[in-house]
Amino acid sequence: MLVLMLATALTMAQEAPRTQPPSLTSPVKLAALYGGCAALDLASTEVFLRRGVNEASPIMQTRGRRLAVKSLQTVGLVLIDRQIQKRSPKAAKWWRVGVVAAHVLVVAHNLRAR
Repeated sequence: MLVLMLATALTMAQEAPRTQPPSLTSPVKLAALYGGCAALDLASTEVFLRRGVNEASPIMQTRGRRLAVKSLQTVGLVLIDRQIQKRSPKAAKWWRVGVVAAHVLVVAHNLRAR
C-alpha cells in the first residue's frame, strides 16, 4: 500500500503543470500599470494646482480635459506596448521601465513645484 501511495505521489508530482513567471503582457495588467501611473500624475497635478501654480499646457486647463487626455494616453500606451511586445519582448520590458520612469519624473516635478 505504501509503495502504491509513493508511486502515485511521484506520478502526480511529475505531471504537475509548470507555472510561468508573472508577466505584464495582458492588456488588463498593462492598463493597470499605465493607468496607475496616469492616476499618480493626475493626483500630483491636483496638488500642484492647489498650491496656486498654473498649468502650462492649454489642453490640460480643466479637470475633465486632464482626465480625457490621461485616459487616451493610457489606451495609447497599452496599444504601443502590445506592438512592441510582438516584435521584441525584451524591448517591451525596457519600454515599460522608460514609461514608468517618465511618469515618476513628472510626479516628482509636480510635487516639488512651488
